[in-house]
Amino acid sequence: MKPDLFLTFSIAISTFALTAQGQQPANGLAPEITDLNAEDVSYALEAKLPDLETPYISAEPDDKKNGIQVATLTNKVAAPQAILKFASQIADGDHGEINSFLLMHNGALVFESYFRRGRANYPHYQMSITKSYTAVALGRAIQLGHLKMDDLDKPVVSFLAKLDREKLVDGAEAITLAEALNMHSGVRIEKEVAAKLIEGSRRARRSAADSGLSRTQRADSGFTARLQISERRSLDGDAGDRSRRSRNSSRISRNRATWEN
Repeated sequence: MKPDLFLTFSIAISTFALTAQGQQPANGLAPEITDLNAEDVSYALEAKLPDLETPYISAEPDDKKNGIQVATLTNKVAAPQAILKFASQIADGDHGEINSFLLMHNGALVFESYFRRGRANYPHYQMSITKSYTAVALGRAIQLGHLKMDDLDKPVVSFLAKLDREKLVDGAEAITLAEALNMHSGVRIEKEVAAKLIEGSRRARRSAADSGLSRTQRADSGFTARLQISERRSLDGDAGDRSRRSRNSSRISRNRATWEN
């Protein structure tokens, strides 16, 4: 038997085995939220999605004509059996609470799987996870020579040629790439202003609850308010600021050592 035919046969057998174990929906289609509309999409409601009764695992994703190219997982892409085994372990809960596992190769989706609250047409809110792979991407860019270590001390705006600097708030032009990576922008705000923002957000949430807004709108209102407070929180003075900068500098030094190695 030819290698590709053997591989296709092996994937088919593996997929059948997963289906027999209750790991894939009976209709063979990736699970979706039916009648999805904009009001159904929020961080608060994602947490309330019911877990899938049968996790979905496919080594040959369907072409939904949505602009995402698809292909079949083959041994030219990766190790299919190892990936199928890993997906099965996710389904069994061996790797924690994972909602989805997708694999793309050369611009095409070659593997697709959903577990727990994972749905093909529902956005997964990444939030602080973004920090991790942003740092990894930057480290990789430095490794490939697209950036230099000295660039970490340059203002972020220096990399954004099309940015309209006239719209920046005072101090934003001085925020370095290293400061942004450490979630330490250096933008200061008076405590009195921060207190007013916090009280204003509380009033907005109470008003939203009293005005008959939907649960989604109330949740998004509160979440947006918390984001605004987080972005505008006040620093505790020069001493605390210097202490934080010192800790962040230590972290940057450790990261630099790792990237250079």
